[in-house]
Amino acid sequence: MQERQEEEERKERERAEKAAAEAEKQRKANLTAESFKDDSHGLSEWYKEKGNTFYKNKEFDQAVEQYTKAFEADQTNVAVLTNRAAVRFEQKNYDECVNDCRLAIETGRSVRADFKVRRENLLAHLNQVFEFSS
Repeated sequence: MQERQEEEERKERERAEKAAAEAEKQRKANLTAESFKDDSHGLSEWYKEKGNTFYKNKEFDQAVEQYTKAFEADQTNVAVLTNRAAVRFEQKNYDECVNDCRLAIETGRSVRADFKVRRENLLAHLNQVFEFSS
């Protein structure tokens, strides 16, 4: 009897979580740039998410455009530079990839980002670029 009740409660929690996830998905789908007029970081993250979707779909030109808008919205968001560098690497646009990596390092230093983690990621990108361009 108790097992059945626990199973029903678990299923109800799952339904509630699924409904909440669907509501959040719908909320995000309804967002526009205007939704973030006083929140530059939120706008940057919104553009970054759009860029991530384009990247996953291998729509690299659109991904670069969204990551660029994300950085323009919040020039402390180093993650969008490393994402843009990854896209440019996929495009075999190695010079721009390296430039984005360098800009990310400079920006990260200036905003005191978690430099050690960012540096390791950027160095890995740079090593790949130089391996492929040699």
